Amino acid sequence: MQLWPATIASPPTRRMLMVYGIVTYSTVEDNGCGERKALADPLLGIREVCGRLFLCRDGPPPASASCSPALLEVARTMCATPRAGQPPTILRALGISRRTTLVPSSIPRHVGTASTCTILSEKGARRLSMQTVYQLTLSAIMCTVIFTGNALVPRAATAATYYVATNGSDANPGSESQPFATIDQGISVLQAGDTLYIRAGTYAQFIGYPSSVVQIPSGTSWSAPVTIAGYPGETVIIQSIEIIDGYGTSYVIFNNLSVANGLYIGSCDTHDVRFMNGELTVSPNTPAGIDVVIGCGSIEVLNSKIHGAPGGYGFYWQGHDSTFDSNEVYDNGGFAYHIYHSGANDVSNNVISNNIIHGNGFNGPLGGNGCGGIIISSGSNNKALNNIIYGNYSGIVVDYGATNTRVSGNIVYDNTYGGYAGIAIGAGAFNTIVDNNTVYNNGIPGIDISGVGTILIDNLTTP
Repeated sequence: MQLWPATIASPPTRRMLMVYGIVTYSTVEDNGCGERKALADPLLGIREVCGRLFLCRDGPPPASASCSPALLEVARTMCATPRAGQPPTILRALGISRRTTLVPSSIPRHVGTASTCTILSEKGARRLSMQTVYQLTLSAIMCTVIFTGNALVPRAATAATYYVATNGSDANPGSESQPFATIDQGISVLQAGDTLYIRAGTYAQFIGYPSSVVQIPSGTSWSAPVTIAGYPGETVIIQSIEIIDGYGTSYVIFNNLSVANGLYIGSCDTHDVRFMNGELTVSPNTPAGIDVVIGCGSIEVLNSKIHGAPGGYGFYWQGHDSTFDSNEVYDNGGFAYHIYHSGANDVSNNVISNNIIHGNGFNGPLGGNGCGGIIISSGSNNKALNNIIYGNYSGIVVDYGATNTRVSGNIVYDNTYGGYAGIAIGAGAFNTIVDNNTVYNNGIPGIDISGVGTILIDNLTTP
């Protein structure tokens, strides 16, 4: 049976009905006026009582001088959730039987800012026809789109915040007053938009698979990420962060964490993962070849300290479309930034910017072989922008299959130990732009150019 008028070409969809909670109640109880009828347009919560229309939001209206006691009592009854056994007639159009028993919690409610009781125009007893109900429905839908700019999409669930503390228990609900004990338990309950705060302390736990059996969930966008963070103003030390799951982990933020054994991204479909305001290092006893940040994919490392790999690099990066900005990278045995993929040419569109880079290239087996500040190779469109690079074995090197690289706005000085120029463009580099850099007091004066198609613009160099 069609419940909408024939003049409407298409009936409201299931989503339209359910999102707005469009319900027209059909009861057989006396409505207080001696009439065996009660009408409701439900889109705006309009109820007819004794020939008057009431606008009800969020349940029964409060006492109001504009409502007589008798009308107020009736309005309270009419604005309440229908009793079980009184299914909304429009829901029958969705295939719900009249015999379906509905409990109060199953009826969608209109979201309003306050409960109100407003008497609308008094014109005697009237009924709202189905034509009127649907005209109101479609008008409200059009107004919603016009004034909010949004299609009829249900609101996202409220984001949740959970807590972990060294004195917590995994039997707790994870609230601030009753935190979890383990990071794994906290991560296991996270959904898009949620935040996990870890309270102060040192945790003998790893984040991410395979060192942990708990996979890090993904967010859905930067507006609804999954956030794992040290509690503001507190120092939190964890063992490592590893993402080697192959599930395309994305939209995850790690904030205010000190990581004792580095960041490893072993799944190249990982993207939109951000580490910020933290510290990444490795154990002083780490063997040669272990780097602080290693992997592929597309990530961001921002405003953090990366240091202490005696036999490895600060970053050994084989990924693409990544941003490394405003970090301090120091005291690593090899390069601070090693942008390179052996046997491939796919390390592209990475940006190294606004970093302070010092003390790299001296320790362990990698020290003294030309390592130092930054090497860019094995890809195209990589950039080194506005970095301060000093006191390393060497400065900036572009070589080994690098194409369309830009080196711009850097200050490179006192990299005197390896006998290298502050900026060296090797024979394996093509179409490099070197502009607006300040280069002085390095192993070889000036900028060393061997690459094909190198362009120099407005650089300041001194011996």
